[in-house]
Amino acid sequence: MPDNNELASMLRAIIQQELQPFRQEFEEFRREMYDFRQEMYDFRQEMYDFRQEMYDFRNGVNMRLEALENGQQKLEDGQKKLQKDVSTIKNELRYVWEDIRRLSNRLTKQEEITAGLQR
Repeated sequence: MPDNNELASMLRAIIQQELQPFRQEFEEFRREMYDFRQEMYDFRQEMYDFRQEMYDFRNGVNMRLEALENGQQKLEDGQKKLQKDVSTIKNELRYVWEDIRRLSNRLTKQEEITAGLQR
């Protein structure tokens, strides 16, 4: 009959042999976890890069929008000035036509006087 040391050695060998598939599975799991962590790191880096690109894109759009809004404000200010100038010109044109009418009336009177003197 084997003694206690031999039984312990045999039991240890059997346990080691039985644990071997679990160790192999565990090592495979550890490699897969490492690969998964690497993929997650790569994904996070891509997400960071994407966010940075979106931030830059949004800033570019905001700058263009601000430039458009400033340009629109300048156009609106220019349009208001033009409308004011048109109103001023219309008002002054009315006075010009009144002056022309008065001159026409004076010329008509002078023509009548001249025609009356020639008779």
